[in-house]
This record gives sequence, structure tokens and C-alpha cells, in this order.
Amino acid sequence: CLPFSGGLWNVTGGNVVTFVGNQLTVRWSLVGNQTISTNSFGPIFTHNVAVEETPAPNIVGPVVTCVNNVYTYRTLDNPGNRYQWTITKDPAQPAASVFSLINGDLTTNEISLQWTQTGVHTVQVTEINATGNCSRTFSVQVRVNGVPAPNVVSPTGFGNPVTQQPGRVCANSTHSYSTSPTIGNVFTWTVTGGAITSGQNTAAITVVWGSEGPGTMSVTESVPGSNCSTTANYTVTKFAQPAPSITGQQNPCTQSTQTYTTPNVAGNSYTWNVTGGTITAGQGTNTVTVAWPLVAVNTSASVSVTEAVSGVAGNLCSTTSAAYPVTIRPLPPTISITGPASVCAVDLTNTPPTNALGYTYSANNPGGVTWAWSITSNGVIVGATNTQSVNVRWFNNTNLPTTGTLTNTQTTTFGCVASASYNVTINPLPNPTIAGTRTACLNTQHGYSTVG
Repeated sequence: CLPFSGGLWNVTGGNVVTFVGNQLTVRWSLVGNQTISTNSFGPIFTHNVAVEETPAPNIVGPVVTCVNNVYTYRTLDNPGNRYQWTITKDPAQPAASVFSLINGDLTTNEISLQWTQTGVHTVQVTEINATGNCSRTFSVQVRVNGVPAPNVVSPTGFGNPVTQQPGRVCANSTHSYSTSPTIGNVFTWTVTGGAITSGQNTAAITVVWGSEGPGTMSVTESVPGSNCSTTANYTVTKFAQPAPSITGQQNPCTQSTQTYTTPNVAGNSYTWNVTGGTITAGQGTNTVTVAWPLVAVNTSASVSVTEAVSGVAGNLCSTTSAAYPVTIRPLPPTISITGPASVCAVDLTNTPPTNALGYTYSANNPGGVTWAWSITSNGVIVGATNTQSVNVRWFNNTNLPTTGTLTNTQTTTFGCVASASYNVTINPLPNPTIAGTRTACLNTQHGYSTVG
């Protein structure tokens, strides 16, 4: 009972919130027929109040969502009660409408809608009891995010061009990968054939790729508290670090052309460098041809090659060989041949044979060479042809002088060859014819002559 000047108040099924003068405010706490009574006017006066249940709507549904997805929102269905849903768009969203109603209608306890615009929108439901006397409104804010669309980029991790797929990297190399860092989103990375060394659960990671072979990488970008996620998948091919190994002539002769090669690996590129010589063919391949210049003394030179895996960015998968040493070897010194330059022919048919011993010729001896003699015409070498000196029989079956050519070839220990020829005039032998009687008597005299 609450006293006031002139009487008392009594409330059943409720609590007095305020009491000022002869007025009071009551919060009803029990459903049903309740009373307010007072004796302020003499006898007790009772006022009957029918207290009805006040609805208590509560929205159940996701509050973090993705655009273009369908979501269901509901409140408890109380038979006889009515419902009214209201969707209020984010004030920053210029679109006239931010949703499409998919199932139900805005006067039921459950609706399904598709969010069509991003932003923070308000979902509100008002529940009205059966008599229409009591109602209550409940609202939630729903964040509508764009659908994640991760797109991984890397300055070196996919090769050249940077967007190529499959990517091309060097085995055991390290690269960074990233996608646009949408605020609040979560990024989950997966790598096979390598290892993530930093950045998991962020928008950027560092990966150390393993040994030669295939590799994969994926990132799943998701909106926390929602069913919104998108996975992007990528592949890479890991190539072995090139290991060029040059083979070729290391002691080429002056003014010779030589071939140098390294094992060919399909897809790799080759860049050659030569000091002391000139590449004449094959640059860009695994084999080049080199022309070595004229030298008079042993001259140092070198050959090197840079082998790179094509398509790997920034020459991150290339190896330059050690310089392959070359010594350009000179030809033998000028050859000089000594021996008679004008001779009489040999005639082995005479009795005794004429000039049967032949003629001796010699070449100079610069040291470190071998000799090889040959005759191109009108003669024959008697004995060995690979000595410093040789014996030659010259022939002339004519009545006029003729020429024979003797050639000496000298070869160094490195196979460098020089030759010189020596021309010899071969004079015919006299061929006298005696004129005179062939029959004579003893003690007689006869005249005989020959052409003189």
C-alpha cells in the first residue's frame, strides 16, 4: 500500500514505478486480471486491469554475410501474433534497394532474403500480440561484405611474365606472394612442394620452394563469422639450378675454328662469352663455334657460358660456368728445305744404274715437331718419309728439263700443321747414238760419231 494525503493505494500483479501526488505509474509483472485499489475517496475503489503478454521477438540469423548469398532470419512463432519486418539500408549505400525477398513475406515470423548490396544494413521485426494491444520491436545490424576474390601476385614467384601459369621458379628458392588485404578477412594458405616461412593467416606470405618438381599453392580468403569464402589455386614448376659444363678443344691452333658445348637442357637458354676469340655461330644455344685468331706465340684465352632456366624472373635460376681455359697454339716456324734444286734424272735401266743413290733433302728442326715428306710428281722418296732428311730419286723420261715438287709438312705436339714445298729442276740424262759400221775387218780403220 502506498499512502498519500487522503488515503492508500494498493496494486496487485505489478509494481509502482513512480508515485507523484495522486498519480502513479505501474509496471505490470503478472499476466491476467490485476487490480489497482484506493480508499482516497472514502470507500475502497477498485480498478480492474487485464494484463496481456508483451511479445519478446529475437532475430536469429547471420549478422556477417556476403553479397548475392541467401540468408534466413526468423523469430519465434507465437500462434495468433502478427509480425512486421523492416529492412533499412546502410545510409552510405546509394542503391534504392539492398535486398531481394526470396521466401516468406514481411508479415511472417521467418523470411529468406538475398543481399544485393554491401554495407551495414538493419533488419527489424515488430511482433504484435493477438489483440493488437501489445507489441515490441527488435533489430540487428547485418554486415554485408563483398564475396572474397583473392588474386595472388608475386614479383618473382611465378616467373616472367609474372602472371604465367604454371609459375616457373628455381628449386630451393625463396619468393613472396600476396593478395589484396581486405580488412577483417582471414587468409589461409596451403603450399605443397615447399614451406611457408612467414605470413600464414595474413594477406602476404614467404615461401621457400623445395627440390625440383611440381608445387602448388592456394589461398582461401574468408569473412569471419560468415559462410563467405573463396579459394584461389596456383601451380609452380621448380627447376634444378643449371650446372653448365664446357667441353671442347683447349689447345686450338692459330686461325682454327673450334666447337664448344655444354649439355643441353630443354627450355634453358645459353649465353656464351669468349675472350681472345670470336663466336661465329650458335650464340643462344648449347653449342657455339669459335674462330681463334692468328698468333705467333702461345696465347691464353677462355670460354664461359651462362645457362638460365627460361621464364624464371630476374635470372634467379641461372649459373655462369667457370672460365674454360684455352691456349691458342702457333703454327710451326717457317719451314726451310735445303738440297739440290737442279739435278740429273735417275735411270735405273742403265748398266750400271745412273744416279741410283738419288739426292738428299733436309728440313729445319725448330723442335717439338714431326716431319712428313711427300712428292707430288716425277720422283720417289727412298726410305722413311717421317725424318728430318729424306733421299729422293728424280725421274725424267723426256728430252727436256721438267719439275718435281717435294713437300715437307711439320706438325707440333698440339696438332698445328705447316707445310712448305721445294721445286726441283730435273734434267734429262744424255742419250748418245753412235753412227758407224757395225762390221769391220781386223786391222782396218773405220770412223764412228755421235751427235755432239
